[in-house]
Formats: sequence, structure tokens, C-alpha cells
Amino acid sequence: MTSTLPPLDTFIQDLFSSLSLNTEESEIEYLARLVEEPDLEEEDKLEAIKGILETEGAEESAIESSAASIIEEYNRIQTIPPPAEPEAPDGPPTSAAAPPPPDQSHLDAQRKAWLIKQYSLVEDPNGNSNPFASSSHGGGGGPGPGEEERARKSAAAATNPIDKALLEAEVARIGMKKKQLKKLKEDDMLRPNMNKAKVAYVEQANRQLAKDSAAAKKNKDKEDLAKQKADAAKKLLDKQKKAQKGLEIRAGGAYRMLDLHSIGGVAAAALLLISATPTSASTPIGGGQRNVNVSLSTPWKAQHPIFDILEQTSLHSPSSFLPLLESLSLLPSLPSLSPSSLLEATLPLLSDLLHPATVPAWHLGIAAKETAPLVEAFISLHDQEMAAGGGGTDELDEACGAWIEWNGHRACGVEGAVKVLGLEEGKGDIAWDQSSLKSPQLPTLYPFDHVTPASPIDSTIPPAILYFHPSSELFPPLLKLVRSFPELPLVVRYRSDPAQQAEEGIRAGVKVGGWGVEMVLKKMEYSSVDDRAKTGGDGSNEEKASPSDASDSEFPPFFDTLGPSPWSATQTPLSEDDILTLPLRSLTLLLAHPNPLAALEELSQNFPLYASSIALSPNLTALHDEASEEGKTRDARLRELWENRQLWEQLGPSTGGGPVAAGAGAGRSVEGRIWLGGREVKDAEMGVFGLLPLLRQSLAHSLSLTTLGFTPLQVHALLSLPTPPPDLFDGLVDASDRPELGNEDENEGVSVTSWLNDIETESRYASWRGDFQTLLRPSQPGAIPQLRRNIFNVVFSVDLSSVSGVDVLTGQVNQLVQRGLGVRFGFVPVLDGESGDATKMARLTNYLMDTFGKTQALGFLRQIIQSSPSPHIPLSLVHQTYVRFVDFVEPLNPSTHPVLEFVDIVTPGKTKDRKREEAIKKWEERLDLAGEGGGRGKMVFVNGKGVERDDTQGWLRNVQMELSAQISHLMEEVAFGRIREETPEDRIDASVYFYDLPQATKRRNGVIFEGTGEGQKLKIVDMVGLLRQDDEENGVGKKWIYPDADSRTAVSIWIAGDLDGERGLELVRESLKALEAEKTDPFRLTFVHFPSSSSKPSPTRPLLSTLLHDILHDSSLSSASPSTLLEIIDKAEIGPGGASAAQPAGEVEKAKAFWESGKRFEEAFGLGDGEVGVVINGRVVKPSVTRGFSAQDFSTLILHEINLRIGSVRTAVQGMYENLDVFDRETISHLVVMASCLVSHAVASDSPEGMFGMASTSNRNSYFDAFGSEQTSFELGYNATALLHFTVILDPLSETAQRWSTTLKVLSEMDFVYIKVILLPVLKLQELPLKRFYRLNLHSRLSFDGAGHETAPTALFSNLPQEPIFTLGVDTPSSWLVIPRESIHDLDNLRLSDLSSNVQPIFELQSLIVEGHARDVATGAPPRGLQLQLTDRAGKALADTSVMANLGYFQLKANPGVLQLSIREGRGREIYELDSIGTSGWDSPPANVTGSSISVTSFSGLTLFPRMRRKAGMETADVLDVSKSGQGSFVGSIKSSFSSFFGAKQEVVLVKKNADINIFTVASGLLYERFAFIMAISVMRHTNSTVKFWFIENFLSPSFLEFIPHLANEYGFDYELVTYKWPTWLIHQKEKQRLIWGYKILFLDVLFPMDLEKVIFVDADQIVRTDLKELVDEDLYGAPYGYAPMGSDKEEMEGFRFWKTGYWKDSLRGKPYHISALYVVDLNRFRQIAAGDRLRGQYQALSNDPNSLSNLDQDLPNSMQDQIRIHTLDQSWLWCATWCSQESLKDAKTIDLCQDPLTKEPKLVRARKIPEWEIYDGEVAALALKLSQAKIIRSGTVEIADLAEGVVKEGSALKEEEVVEEEVGRVKDEL
Repeated sequence: MTSTLPPLDTFIQDLFSSLSLNTEESEIEYLARLVEEPDLEEEDKLEAIKGILETEGAEESAIESSAASIIEEYNRIQTIPPPAEPEAPDGPPTSAAAPPPPDQSHLDAQRKAWLIKQYSLVEDPNGNSNPFASSSHGGGGGPGPGEEERARKSAAAATNPIDKALLEAEVARIGMKKKQLKKLKEDDMLRPNMNKAKVAYVEQANRQLAKDSAAAKKNKDKEDLAKQKADAAKKLLDKQKKAQKGLEIRAGGAYRMLDLHSIGGVAAAALLLISATPTSASTPIGGGQRNVNVSLSTPWKAQHPIFDILEQTSLHSPSSFLPLLESLSLLPSLPSLSPSSLLEATLPLLSDLLHPATVPAWHLGIAAKETAPLVEAFISLHDQEMAAGGGGTDELDEACGAWIEWNGHRACGVEGAVKVLGLEEGKGDIAWDQSSLKSPQLPTLYPFDHVTPASPIDSTIPPAILYFHPSSELFPPLLKLVRSFPELPLVVRYRSDPAQQAEEGIRAGVKVGGWGVEMVLKKMEYSSVDDRAKTGGDGSNEEKASPSDASDSEFPPFFDTLGPSPWSATQTPLSEDDILTLPLRSLTLLLAHPNPLAALEELSQNFPLYASSIALSPNLTALHDEASEEGKTRDARLRELWENRQLWEQLGPSTGGGPVAAGAGAGRSVEGRIWLGGREVKDAEMGVFGLLPLLRQSLAHSLSLTTLGFTPLQVHALLSLPTPPPDLFDGLVDASDRPELGNEDENEGVSVTSWLNDIETESRYASWRGDFQTLLRPSQPGAIPQLRRNIFNVVFSVDLSSVSGVDVLTGQVNQLVQRGLGVRFGFVPVLDGESGDATKMARLTNYLMDTFGKTQALGFLRQIIQSSPSPHIPLSLVHQTYVRFVDFVEPLNPSTHPVLEFVDIVTPGKTKDRKREEAIKKWEERLDLAGEGGGRGKMVFVNGKGVERDDTQGWLRNVQMELSAQISHLMEEVAFGRIREETPEDRIDASVYFYDLPQATKRRNGVIFEGTGEGQKLKIVDMVGLLRQDDEENGVGKKWIYPDADSRTAVSIWIAGDLDGERGLELVRESLKALEAEKTDPFRLTFVHFPSSSSKPSPTRPLLSTLLHDILHDSSLSSASPSTLLEIIDKAEIGPGGASAAQPAGEVEKAKAFWESGKRFEEAFGLGDGEVGVVINGRVVKPSVTRGFSAQDFSTLILHEINLRIGSVRTAVQGMYENLDVFDRETISHLVVMASCLVSHAVASDSPEGMFGMASTSNRNSYFDAFGSEQTSFELGYNATALLHFTVILDPLSETAQRWSTTLKVLSEMDFVYIKVILLPVLKLQELPLKRFYRLNLHSRLSFDGAGHETAPTALFSNLPQEPIFTLGVDTPSSWLVIPRESIHDLDNLRLSDLSSNVQPIFELQSLIVEGHARDVATGAPPRGLQLQLTDRAGKALADTSVMANLGYFQLKANPGVLQLSIREGRGREIYELDSIGTSGWDSPPANVTGSSISVTSFSGLTLFPRMRRKAGMETADVLDVSKSGQGSFVGSIKSSFSSFFGAKQEVVLVKKNADINIFTVASGLLYERFAFIMAISVMRHTNSTVKFWFIENFLSPSFLEFIPHLANEYGFDYELVTYKWPTWLIHQKEKQRLIWGYKILFLDVLFPMDLEKVIFVDADQIVRTDLKELVDEDLYGAPYGYAPMGSDKEEMEGFRFWKTGYWKDSLRGKPYHISALYVVDLNRFRQIAAGDRLRGQYQALSNDPNSLSNLDQDLPNSMQDQIRIHTLDQSWLWCATWCSQESLKDAKTIDLCQDPLTKEPKLVRARKIPEWEIYDGEVAALALKLSQAKIIRSGTVEIADLAEGVVKEGSALKEEEVVEEEVGRVKDEL
């Protein structure tokens, strides 16, 4: 049959048939019309054809030639002359046929495709974008890598049958679920174990899967198609009109009319628009829509992707590192593989190394570049090694791509390695016996090194270190060589590519993810816009687009509810009533959406765009009514919301460190909380670099539990178990002094405890009842009853020689006593020897209380700490204060208690004092408080229950909890008649009631209870993973001794350590005694022996380790009773380090080999050489050397662990099985013990304890279960098979939702993840909750371009409103210091409508933060003022800082690598030595063990907790004590060569000494940077002194950083850039202006180098008219700073002088209120009096109140004038038109452009009224023009060359804000 198709159509159809492509006729027609389009370039046609061929499935090899042949055929047809036109037939002419209307099914299919993509009902397999939309770029900016390819595919696939796509996607989804279930089965997660839940689980999973498979497609297709058809019918007429008219598309400067029917419709239009999009950001954009696209990279260069792949794999499975490396090294094309090809080659290898459930987290880590700092640390280490040179005479070519170091020698490649290893001359093995190995040169290894094997077989063999780069051909054979010797320990490290090492710029920085960008709508009450930054031309040739134009999408987000242009209502102001409707309307909108999570992300991150439409849309109300079933559902939703709100308020602040505002009351705003299983996730962990370790840890625990036979649902139930409340009797001890004092007659008048009040005898409590029935009277929850009995006793252990110890008595405790709280408070003083300061203070305090009374004694102590210059109270100060005290205070009874001399009081003499001190020592020993770190001076006993007192107020809450529990117990006892006092003989001694309970013990072992003291840090080991490493059934730690033949137990105890020593023998004996005695909670026992290096064999006495080996492996002995085993040990006469002739040598060697196989336990348990420990269900307890661990201690420990951790798991496991009797005791004990261990390990905090107390023993809770979720939640994932369960409670209209929504989206894309989101908005809004747009740059996988290279992740804002002014900011992890590196726009003042290009700034992660909290070992207080530094390997100082008194905080900046932490040269080094680096918390090993090196290997930075020990003779010395400093002054003690932490940049010329005048200023935004330039010139005009400016780098633009060196050179000043990261513990400011104010005042003590003596702050917008050397020389009369007062002589402003009324009038009491625009700081004095610490403390206390510190930088110092004196400068030092009269202008030394609250006059208008301002401004512009014309600098935000000529070119940022009418339009510079 002859074809009726046109020639080109026929050719294409034949070609497609030859390629075996089954293509529909409509597709062929579309392609032919596209090729015939005359206005398309041939290159565009070729690209379009290739895209269609690729979409149709053509083979890659045929695509190029086929596309070319079609073009050739088209050209050939064009050369054929057209046939002659036939003559017109007779008759009337016929009209031309009208073009047929577009096919309805075609429109329906395209609409369905867009809805599918938009609402993410199913994944569109073709990757189609909206076929009705114009370009996503809005004509602006160039398409990113791969976008053109995607556009071609989109256009080519636009007419594919959508029903087929729907069906395929649904099948794929169901198949994926089947695959997941199959993986779970294959991984043996449900192996038979008599588990009753297993059968139900499998049946449920199968039923659910079948149900989903049958119903999914039916329901979704039914709902979607019905809705689509309704919408299509509604808009049919409009669509037909639009189809006839075509789309007007701008491409290459021309407009084309494309008929929908003739050339394939809007898909072709989209293709043309994308292909015509310009690629340069500076090219004018069509359509007028400006987008913002932000990127961020590191300063260090990206390395080969294989390094990230290896490190990410190692994070999941350390043992998989080397197998993966070996497999990848065998790839023949490894050096030439593209990143995408390398990733594809890696994935099959991971299937054998990682569990499938961990692979999504692996991909997320790869995409986020999590391991980039670790890789850079390796590269840095290699470079340092090369710079240091080898240990011998070896010469190594730096270009060697793979080399080895062994035993001090280096060699390149295999040939060199053969020589170094001694393998030449045909030797087949390493010469292990060579003389050089008798004294091997062991290299320095680092915590991040990959060492194989992990425990070297022979520690005398030095490891071989292999450095390699995968591009080197030397690498594979060298790796193969060293791996051929398994006995040779191997360390693998990386190096950079030798071929690129010497070439700069070959590799860009690492494009990292995990950061956000905010576009904040700026308040513009006062103009802060630079008038130079204007758009050039009149814009007549540039198409302007409104937001609705830019998002010309037929079906935008929320199309069905908010309509096609939801942003069209943004200009409509909302009333208060409208704002009140937003929460519920937004909730309705989200929950009605087919994809609520995608809707949550869209709505929260673009809320300002949708707010008006949501409030005003009638559809939302209708939708609400339709869903309400006549109000019932609506009422239920509201009721659920209100109930959830009440629950939320009851929860209080987040225990997980979430964003709930501290101190917020009942009206606080909801933000969000999130739980993973039962662990509450901290807000900081929701950043990707905190989340990834949490995911890995949680997956490991879940998978380990499944290997025990638990189903995923059971795993979730176990990991969600809430931490049980503390048991009332757990750890109860007799804290009275009865055991110490014994005979009352002999010790009459002697008391260990000094009581501050007595409820039974003091008159203040006389009105209270003494009857216990009082406890049953109604009272408020948590209230202490007014019972006149000493039943509630709180006793403190206090060091009276420390400020913190005295402060707790004179502060919090004294306040509670004065308030009449029904608690008796007392204290026991710490003693430190006969002549120690603590002992002397204890004697003095006891004397003062006896002689002058408690009130006067506390007042004396209060005066002492207020005057103390250091945390340790100097005794000389006490002496001076006592002399003054006795002059004014009379004794209570001079006859019996006369006034004594100070020396007589503190000198031991009285028998009574000696008895008391002896009793105190015994009391401390009994309660285990003696010795450093044992809780001495830090413990509080609440009726015998120990509570650790930290430096925060957390201990008060714990005391309150214990008292509440005790009150409940007493009420129960009274109610049931167990406490009754019917007769006087029945009266009980209330003060010792709790001490006499049978559960109370007489002695306390502190290591049992978690705390921050020595040995008290909670440590839980994953015993499942540890035991799994040994395949032997009878391996170490697996053979058990039971108490009897039948006992089943949930408790397992491992006795570990050097069991051949005295401590080991004693611990074994006590454990066997406990095993025999424990009947209530029996346990099983085993042993793990680590031989001590100091053990010395004895020829006569046997080894206990050998005997224990025999006991464990002899069935008759292992089944013997504990008493029998004790008898065997006693008869064997075991001795330390013994070796008996009675023990055959073979038995000894056999036992030795057995214990050697368990060496891995030693490191896991954290036991040092010769130490012993008790491990109970994974928790490691280290008995103290002096106290030991008795059988009674074992009983106490078991009770404690059952109450806190084991009991709840045991109960839960028992409920999961129908009949536990079917298991033997070995099986059931193993199941419960291992489950308990894993659950405890999963929820124990792995972060070190720090300034805020001990690491949490557990943060498990299930608060979320109490929240209703029927009406206000949505779920993602499959609950039954998920291994990770997230529960989120979130305010959808919050900044937390903006950040978390993207994170949750990424998590939802992972297999084995289930997410439940409960939406909880604030129902009563008074203002719009969100005033910013937000994007989080986070992706679940890498993306690649067509060449296989990674596409850089960016944060893109499109469809932003164009008229508002925005401030752009980056939201980064707290450990990052980020600065803008490139930008041609003013990021502080962005008005997109004024721009001629997209905004594409590049930020740089300048450095990572190393921060920490330091403390003095002796006092526990921060060593304030102590200077620390980071140095490199050669000792060069890289960064330095000083320690704050606030929490002992310090901050240093660093880049990845190995660094050294040390005390900086000066007085600090004279006083202190570094006791511990603190990488593992305050319980870290000492520095003489670990060294002083730290490793910066993570994007999370590093937090240290260093301990500082005072040198002998420096116990009371103060680092900041001026009188003790060397060289006669404080400064003299600390001056040295100083490389500041805030160090000078490369472009700054360093001076040898400080300048005469040092000026500090801060500028943000182009206008204020312009002011700063002018201010600097005005300073230089009026001085002949040397000047140095200090700028805070955080806020400076790239153009400022480029221009300032040249301005400094021109005018002869120096400058330095300083920076500081706002500490995480200090309440942060959200507004940028308030953040700047904070930097002006809060960090003056740490912002500048320590050798800088004075600095002057000058506002950037000031004009200086005098020599500021005069201000430098101003005498401040001992004040730390001097401020100018606010002007007071302009009468018309009197109503605005707020400081003259109300709070400020009362607070100032006649003192002046000062302005912060100009002040001078004496940094020496400022640091000496800890002014910075005081300011930060006051700020922290006040900043929670939104009504406080409205002008932060002024209000804070002014409000603290009583504590930190301000020297008031003369009024002439600062003049401003707002507050000062014109008459006083003639005397002004500086002029400030103060804001005028009356006129709100813009800054520029005010500036131009100052005559010299215009002159200085012109000089700046002229210099910029000169530099620009010489091409010395680039044109910045403003084209500077044109500024001087009065022309402003495009490329600028903003117009002047139209605040004053005369400034509307262009303001021209008058040069």
C-alpha cells in the first residue's frame, strides 16, 4: 500500500523501523514538523532528534548517524523543486480549511503527566517536566549541566501515552516493595525463634502487600483521572483558544508563534525556550524574572572520588575498607573512570560488604561529601610527611603516585618496596629477623588511620604505610605486594594527584551539601540602600516580568485550592482576623494534598508567597466544609489540635536540645521535636553531618536486634522503650553522721553536718503542724508540704575554698531557706589536709556560725566571693575581710564564744575540731567522696539519694524530683497506716527515717552511679558486635557460670582485666560471693583476662587466669556452685603473677592462647594496663583502686541496672513470646541480655560530658505516643518493615519546618524508613510567622552531567517576588565559618526587579571551628584568661585565643588535618600545664598518654574538654593578676610573637608593633561599606599617628575585600580582618542587625589579639573631625571602656528620650545613658575584670525576653553600669543631628548619621549635608575608577569606572529606597 505520508515523514518512519523502534505516527509527525521549522538552527534540530531517539530507546551507537541522516534527507527534499500548481477548478472558491482544534486526549494526557509530577503520586519514568510551563529559568540564567538534555527528553516524550507511564510506575513501585520484603527475608531477619509476632508479622506484610498491589492503581487512577477530567472540562474553551493562538516564545532575540497542533505543542515550545536560555549570569534575562542561585565550596581542593567512596564505606563497616580498596584496584580502567562510572562500578561491590538497608545512608553521605574533611586530613598529612623528609637517606620523588614507608625507610612503587622490605635477590619473605627490627622505628599513627589488622599480630613489627593516588599505575601492584604478607600490618593513606599537585586551580573546592540559604524580607524603616547601585538605562528593551509571569505554569503548587496564581494576592494586606485563620487553613491545605511532605516543603519554604492566598482563598473554606461532615470532622481536628497543644506545653523544653525557646512560658511558639525510635534527636543532629552518624548507629542497632530474631516492629518497640523513672530506693545510703560519731557522750557537740536551718526548733516554722497527716492535705503538685519535722534533709558536700562552692550556699540554698521551703539544708565541708585552704575555710566557717550565727556567717562568705579575684579564694583576702568583719559585728555570746584572732581559728588545736575533722574524713570515705573526681565537693544527698551538682541549675531540678518521689512515698505510707504516731512512744525520728529503711545501705560506691567524676562516666559497649567477631562457640566471653542448675537470668556480668593481679583476684572472689548470695536478681558470670605488662611470674604460686580457663572449659567445674569455686581458688593459693609447678606448662600455654584471642575486649572496655572492670549487660564499671568492689556493691549495681536499663527490656521481651519455657536458659539469657545491651547502647549518649553536666544516661522517651494523630498527621513509608522509625511533631509555619521538611523528604526516599509527622501549628498568631524564603541544599544521591561528572549542588530560588528588598544569608552548621567569596550584588539589599542578571553568589567555608570548655582540675572552675593556641607539626602558631569565664569556653579556627593544642607562652604557661586534651570529654586520658595532637576530620568541627593542672606553688595564682605579671605589667606577661586566631589575611602587610590608633568597625551592605571607606579617610585626614582598622569579616562583601587593600595603601593605614563564630550556648540573634550589635559588645575580650591594649569603636557612618589619638590617650580612671553620652540639647526630641522615664530612669539613677556609636575600650582592664564574661552573662539572662535589649549594643552596657563602670566622654566627642542642637555642631569631634525617629530621613540625605562627606566620597570613587581602568580590580557591585563619569551601568543591585520624595529616581554623585 502506497504511503500517504509526506516524504520526510515516510523517511523517518522507515528509519525508525530499521532501528526496531515501535513509534507512534503522531510522534513521527511531530518530529518531521520540528525538522521543517525554518526558524530553528540545524544544531538545535540535531539535538532535538537525538533526544527523541534516546527516549524511544535507540541504541547509542546509532543515534548520531540517524539524526544526521534525517537532516540530510530534509536538506535533500528542500532541493527538489515543488510540483506545478494545478489550475483552479471552475466554481466558487473554497475557504481555507480551519486548523483542527487540539486533540482532547492529547491535552488530557499532558495535564495528567504534569499532575503526576507535581503531586508526586508516582514517579514519572520519563522525567517529564510541566508541558504547559514556560522555561523554569524564566528566561534568566543559563541552564545547569544536563538541563538541556533533560529538556530534550521532556519535549520528545511529551506525547507518550501517560496511562502506560502510570501503569509502569505503579508496577515499579509494587515491585520495589516486593524487593524490599525479599531483602528482609534473604538477610535472615525473621529466622525461626518461636516468636509469636513473627507469624503475625509475615501474614500482615503479605496481606498488606497484596492489598496495596490490588488497590493502589485502582484508587489513585480513579481519583486522579476523575479530578483531571473535571478540571479539563472546566478549562476546555480557554485551552482551545490558547492552542489556536500558540505560545509567544522569546528565543535568540526573536519571537515565534508556534502552533500547538502543527509542531507538537507546548513541549516543543518549552524545548525552544530552554535552548535559547543564555548561559551567562551577566547576560540580560528575558522575561524580567530574576532568580537566586547560591553555591558553597571549601577552600581546600576536591580530590579523587574514590577516597570518599572508601571512607564512606569504612564509616559503615571499618572491616570493608581494605576489601573494597583491593577490588577497586583491580578495575583495569580505574584512572580514567568518570565519577559516575566509578560509582556504578562500586555499587555491585557494596552488595557483598554492606547490608542493603545501609546503602541509602551511604549514598546520602557520598552526596553530602561527609568525608571530605577526612580525605583532606590525609592529604595534609602526606604533604607534611613529604616536607619533613624521611628518617634515613632515602630520596623520594614528590611525583611518586604510590609509595611505601616501613621501618624508617621510604621507597616508590614495587621496586622500591622490594628493596625496603628486604625482598631482593629472590627472597620470598620479609627478613623478620634482621637486626634493624630488633629496635623497630614505629611510625606515629592517628585515630583516623586505617590499620590492618586492627590489632597487630606482633607489636614489634612496624606497620607499612602505603600512600597512593588512584591515577598512578604504581598503586595496584604495590598494594598487591604488601597484601601478600598478612603478617605485615598495613596502614593506608592518600595523597593528591601528582600530575595536578603543582598546578593551581586544576581542581575546585569541594562542593559540599548540608547548608541552607534564607532570603529575609528586610525592614526598610530607614533607607540603607546605596544610591550608586541602580539599574542602567530605562529598561525599555528589557522585558519585565511579575511573579505570575515568571511562573506561567498551568498547574502550579496547590493549583486546585489556591488557583493558578497564588502569589497574585501578595499585595493584599492581611487583617488580624486573616492572620488568625492562617494556621488552620494551612493545616487543611497540607493534609488535603496528595503528597503532604512535598506540600509542607513548598509551603513552609515559600510561605510569604502563599500567605495572602491562603488567608483569602474561598476554596480552603469550601474544602474544609466538604471534609467536615457537617462540622464533625472539623470539630475533631480542632479538638485534637487543642489537646496536642496542651500536651506540648506540659512537655517543657526539649530534652533533645531542640529549638524550643528556653524560658518560654505557656504561650511559647511551637517549633518542633523529633524522635528516632525512642531517642529524642537534638536539633543539631538534624543537620546532615549530625544525622548521618545517627543513622549509621541506629541502623547498626536495628540490624543487630534482627539477628537475634526480632521483627522490625519488635525492634521499634524495644528501641522506643521509655527510660523508667528513678527508683526511690536505688542508691539510697545513710548520709547521716551516726556511723562516724558513734558514742554520743564522747562526741557531744561534734557534728559532721553544719545545718543552715532546723524546721523543728526555729521560730519561723512555728505555725506549721508536726503531724504526718499534714502530708495528706491538698496542695499544689510538686509543692513541699509545711510539715514541722526534719523529714526532708538535703546535705551538700562543699569546698569552701572555691567560689562555686561558697556560691551554692550563699546563693541558691540561702534563697530557698529564706523563702521558707520545708527542707532542712546542711553542708559537710571538704578537707584538704591539716594546712590546706579548704580545711582552714571549714574551720573558719564553723567558728563564724557558732560565734556570730548562720546569717552573719553566710554574709561574710558572700562578701568573700564578691571580692575574690579568682575561682580559688585567696586566704589573704579572707584574712583581710575577717579583720574588717569583727570590727563591725558582735558575737552572739561573747562570754562563751569570744572573738579570736584569725590565725588561732584556722590553726588546728581544739580536741573538738580534731574529732570533727576526723569524722568528716570517715564520712567522705564511707560515701565514696574522697579523692579527686570522686564527687568530692560536688555531691548533694537528698535524704541519702545522691545528686551530682554541676555548674548549671540542672541539679536543682534533680533535687526537686527526688523530693517529689519521697513525698509520694510518705503520703502512701501515712495513708495506709504504716506511719502512725498515736502515742509519744510511737514518735519516729524524722531526720533519719529514710536512712533507717531496710533498702538503705551504709556505704556508697560512686562508680555504680553515672556522673562526671573519675570512673563515673557512662560507658556501654555493643557486646553483640564484640562477641560476633569471634566465630568460636566457646570463645572468650561466651562460657558462663550460673548460680545454680536452674536459674534463668536477664543479667550477665563479665569480670575483665588483669585477673592475675591482686585487684583481679579480689574482684573475682567478690563476684563469686555475690553470685552465691544474690537470690532476688540472679546473674551469670564469666571472665575476660588481659595480662598485665608488669606481671612477674612466680615459681611457686599458680596463675588465676589458668585456673579460670580450666573452670570455664571443664563442664563439671563450670556447673559447680560459686562456693565450691571459691573453695577451689582458696586451696590453689593463688598469688599475683604466679606460675606454679603444679600447673603443667601445656595448660598454661593453652590458657594463654585462649585469653590472647580475647585481646579485642581490652580496647572495647577501655581498660588500661593492669586495670580491672565489671561489665554488666554491656555497661562498663571501673572499681577505684582504693575502694575496690564488694559483694554488696555487686548487689547494688544489679539493682541499679535493672531499675534503669534491664528491667524494661526484660519485661518487653517476655511479652513478645508466648512461652519462654521452650527455651533453655542459655538461649533465653542470651536473648534478653543482648537485647538489653543493644537497647542501652542505642540510647546512651555517645557525646562526651561537658560544661553542662554529665552525658545523659538516656534520652529515651515516648512522649509522642500521647499526642493525637488521627486528624493532624500523615505517614510515609511502611511501618511493618521499617528499621528506622521517625516521629515528628512540627509547627508547619516555622523556621524549623523550613529546615526539616527537606531533610524529611531525603529520609523518606530511603528504604526501610518510616516517618510519622504530627502537625501542630500555633493556633493564635499575632503576626505572620515566617518572613523569609528558605532552601536547604541537601540531596539523597549524587547527580551527574552527560559526561559523567558531578553536578554541583546549589540552592535555587525561582519565582521570588521581585519588588521587596531581601537580605540573603546562609544557614550553616555551628562549626562552620562561612564568608561570601564572589558576588556582584549587594546581598544585604537585594531588590530583584532592579537587577539585570540572576543573583549567583559563591560562599566559601573558610574554616572549621575547634571549640571547647576548659576547667581547672583542682577547682573545677574555668581557667579564665588562659591563652591557648593551635600549632602545626613544626610548632608554627596557626590560631590562638583565651578561655572565657563563661563555661570555660574557647574557640579556635582550623582546617582539616593534625594539629597540636598547647598553652600559649606567657603567664598562663607559668601557672598551668595541660593535663588532658579532652577529646573524649573530661574523663579523657591524660596528655602524657595521648599526646597533645588533635585531628580535625569532620564537618562537625571538634569539641574539646581540656583539663588544666596548676603547677606546684601556683595553687592560688591568677592568670589575669596584674601585680604578679612579668615585666611589670599584665601586657608584658603575654606579649610574644602572636599569630592571631583571627589572623591577618595575605593581602595585609604585618607591622612589628601595634599601631598608635586601633579602630574597630563593622559594615554590612554596600551603603555601609561605602560609609566605612569615607570614615577611614576622615580618620586619616586628621592624624599623623599610625592607624590600624579592624573589620569583622563575617559581614563584608567580596567587593569590599577586593578594594580595601588598595584604599589602605593609598591612605597609609593598616587593617586586619577578624572573625568569631557565635557560640552555640549563647542565645543567638535571628535579625542580622541585632547580630551585628551583638558582635559590637559581646566578644571584645576574644575578638582581638591578646597584645592589643586599646581599641576604639567608630560606627561606619561617622565622619571624624579630630585626631583620635586624643581618645586613645584619654584617662578612663579604671573603667574598662569610655562612651559618649546621648545628646540632650535638642529640645524637640525630648519626647523620644526614653532613658529619662520608666525603667531606664529608675535603673540609671542619674547616670547618663550612653550611645554606642563611639567608644574606647581598655582591653587590658576589660579582660582583667572579666567584663566580657559579665556582659555575656547578663545578655544570656535578658535576651530570652523579646522586650529586653531593644538596642542591644547600647542597652546592655548601660544597664550594667553598677557592675561594669562606664567612663563618660565629653559630649563633643559625638554629635548627631537627631539628638544634638545645631549650635553644638561647631565643637563636634565626630559626626554620626544617627537615625531620626521623627523624620526617618535616609542616611544618604543626611550624609550629603556634611560638606566634607561629598569630597571623601568622590575620592573613593576616583580611586576605584583608576584601579578599574588599570584592570587592577574587577568591577564590583557597582561598575566603578562609570561611577566617576556619572553613569551607572547594569550589573548593579538596587535603587535608593523611596522614603523621601526628592530622592525618588536617580541620585547623581557630584564629583
